[in-house]
Amino acid sequence: MATLAVIAAAAAGAGAYAWQPSIDALPERPVPAVNQAQLAQGARIAAQGDCMVCHTSAHGKPYAGGLPLKTPFGTIYSTNITPDTATGIGSWSLAAFERAMRSGVSRDGHLLYPAFPYAHFTRG
Repeated sequence: MATLAVIAAAAAGAGAYAWQPSIDALPERPVPAVNQAQLAQGARIAAQGDCMVCHTSAHGKPYAGGLPLKTPFGTIYSTNITPDTATGIGSWSLAAFERAMRSGVSRDGHLLYPAFPYAHFTRG
């Protein structure tokens, strides 16, 4: 009987961990003026993180996702990290992006594991 209680508690804990609350999308707003310094910094960070390798499929648009990644858990497909608001991360807040990078949880609350989080993204 104690074994069943431990199993039930473990299942409940795993379920609580697997569900995370969603973060609302940013409201529609005008596109801000281009900040060249900020764009250059973002491009440098994306290059240093080698984001394109996983987030660009063969013959696909850069960062649009769709690259199949074979894992022991099955094949997963990389996500679109372009600024497109409908299919990418353009409507994500900074809090949603940080949570994805540091905790491996998408804006809608689903876990990004096994791809994220990488150990070198978890520190602020």
